[in-house]
Amino acid sequence: MNRIEQLISDMEQYIDSCKTQAFSGNRKIIVDRGAVDDFLAELRMCMPEVIQRSEKIVSNKEAIISDAKNQAEKLLNDANEKTTVLIDEHEIVQQAISQGQMIVDQADDQAQQILDDAVREANAFKDSAISYTSDAMTTLRALYEDSIKETAALFQKHLDDLNEQYQMIADTHDHFLSSIQGSAEQEMQEESEPSDEDED
Repeated sequence: MNRIEQLISDMEQYIDSCKTQAFSGNRKIIVDRGAVDDFLAELRMCMPEVIQRSEKIVSNKEAIISDAKNQAEKLLNDANEKTTVLIDEHEIVQQAISQGQMIVDQADDQAQQILDDAVREANAFKDSAISYTSDAMTTLRALYEDSIKETAALFQKHLDDLNEQYQMIADTHDHFLSSIQGSAEQEMQEESEPSDEDED
């Protein structure tokens, strides 16, 4: 298991270990942003290594072809040396040349096969790494979207509660001020009315 696969496995275990959000039917979980950021940082660090390994495999194709050609040339030189010794025997010479050419063709085919296999392996490895990373990012994105929605809903509920409490206090205050003002007006009216003693 490579490092990226290990990280994906660790992330899945972490997600399974997270607490579920209340009243969400086990569909929403509470994640530690620091832990998620750590996973993302390690994924970013692994991606250049994966790409570099893929590019290294492809870049080795020249060395693979060169090695195969060197082996073919050596075999051909050996065949030429043998044919030189047997130059007077025409049939043997022809057979040696034919065999040497066949060896060269086989070496070219093997070199091309090695190169094709290396390129396919590199591409498959790169595609696998990209797929794993994309799946992980999709999972994390969904987690963040759910967290944002849940936080917004909780904030809105808290704001509604505050508005309700404010309105209750404001209504009580207004009623209190109105009551005081009514009492003051009544006292002023009573003071302005003439008493029985003043009439005598």
